[in-house]
Amino acid sequence: MNHPAKSSAPKGSKGRGERIWRWLLRRHDDNRESLVRSLVAKIPATWSEGDCIPWQGQRNPVSGYPTLNVRLVPGGKNTNIYAHHIFWTLANLRPIPDEFELGHSCDNRICVNPAHLSLMVRGPNLHQRNARHKWKNNQCPF
Repeated sequence: MNHPAKSSAPKGSKGRGERIWRWLLRRHDDNRESLVRSLVAKIPATWSEGDCIPWQGQRNPVSGYPTLNVRLVPGGKNTNIYAHHIFWTLANLRPIPDEFELGHSCDNRICVNPAHLSLMVRGPNLHQRNARHKWKNNQCPF
């Protein structure tokens, strides 16, 4: 069985991106099909290449971002993580570095299309969001 690339984060790193990465590695080893089924169940059955892929599962009630309730650490408590973080991590086969966050090029916070997500430093991401008047609605501008 082929395994995803190993993390390049420093050993002992406790960042959220690293915890998501380790969780995905465990899920990949234990039951990849179950993870894929649970993710696919929360997106539309069809979409066109380049379009937004809107998350149809639960959302954070404050920010509106798509979330998934998971147990990141064996024996730990369940926690909500952003669904678009899972999709980006799976597509790029590496954790999101602690000093970065994901920016949506489509300005659609419920979009989980990895092609619409990019690593950004927080300041420029906030500046771009405000400059383009993001978060008005959840419509894909493309």
